[in-house]
Amino acid sequence: MRSYVKKMHKVNIEQITFDCFFFNIFCLGFLYRLIPTFIIPSNILACVPIVLSFLCFFMKPQYTRLAQKEFMTFFVIVLFLMVNVMFGNEFLSKIIISPSFLVLSVFCIFLYTRLNLQNVIAHLQYMSVIIGVFVIINALTLIGETSEEIANFYMAIGYTLSLQAMILFEISRIRKKKYFSYIAICFSVVAMIFGNRGALLVILVYALINFLFVSKKNASTENRIFTFVVILVMIIVFVIFHDTFFLLLYSVIKSMGIESRTLDKLVLGSFTTSLARNAIYENALNIIKINPLIPKGIGYMTTLSLTGIYTFGGVNTNAHNIVLELLIEYGVVIGSIIFLVVLNKVIRSIKFEIMYSDNSIVSLSFCLLLQSIIQLFFSSSLYESNELWIGLVLLSLTKYQALNKLSK
Repeated sequence: MRSYVKKMHKVNIEQITFDCFFFNIFCLGFLYRLIPTFIIPSNILACVPIVLSFLCFFMKPQYTRLAQKEFMTFFVIVLFLMVNVMFGNEFLSKIIISPSFLVLSVFCIFLYTRLNLQNVIAHLQYMSVIIGVFVIINALTLIGETSEEIANFYMAIGYTLSLQAMILFEISRIRKKKYFSYIAICFSVVAMIFGNRGALLVILVYALINFLFVSKKNASTENRIFTFVVILVMIIVFVIFHDTFFLLLYSVIKSMGIESRTLDKLVLGSFTTSLARNAIYENALNIIKINPLIPKGIGYMTTLSLTGIYTFGGVNTNAHNIVLELLIEYGVVIGSIIFLVVLNKVIRSIKFEIMYSDNSIVSLSFCLLLQSIIQLFFSSSLYESNELWIGLVLLSLTKYQALNKLSK
């Protein structure tokens, strides 16, 4: 009991601020979907971490570091987006002039100005568990609803759970607490049943990278060989009996009144196909062929209509592919450069994950960037990816910490 009280005394405003930001960005929507009449309005609740971050700046200036060149890069990018809004970009105005982007921007500034991020994210594992539980409760409320009623909510469930699952797997590995990995497995199963194909792909790619590269430093050769044999046997069994397995699982899920998009696709043999995306990609490629070098402007790809009418008027879709989005909006030359820069950051995060596998900041940036790049290849838009923005910020700070050998 004394140790618990002692730990509670160590809780500081920086940690609470990070917890509020993290919950706000990844779980606030789920909270208000679950409790629409929540006593605190969402806009007011969104302001809580912003107020706390300013308190951190003024109450603990000794823990605030001066802005580095990484912050100036972030500032220039935000300024560039704001200038586009000032010149009437309707797409960006919906994103930039919003409480969610304000929260994201202040969160990035908060991270840039912290001296000891390891201490700041001390409660990350508990926040991931809380967020995951909120998402699962939301998922359970979908039982009995049709696919039309669920709409695209399955994507929010899938990607949120896949991110929290990766974080918990990393914390379990770093802090040697296996029960977090069991929770992560539960999150992964729920993501497969209630979520989307992209979330399942994220978890599979994460597991592959972990097995091939990260586990080398922490596991003996015998354990790795044993794990490889087990996985190989599981794959062989899966290949032979996957139809029977999925049909059985599918029938059980259906009997419970659960509409599972992922299992639907697996059973119907359309896991890798998407007619809507194919139409968007076809239109996008036609635009690139006509004028490959001429930038069409930010938001052009996102507002691309399936009917071939490329205007800002009432088109409710998104880019669904980061490469096509950049090539169309910035032209082939500049777009390719921007994509290679982003891809380089993702690859660097994997490299850092292998080199500094026991560093929580490294692991968090790796999880965020891995999810963002996979998600952006199939859905969402570059400008709306919270994982990408936060992941890039943490990666720049990870480099700073690693090179300066800050404490783990």
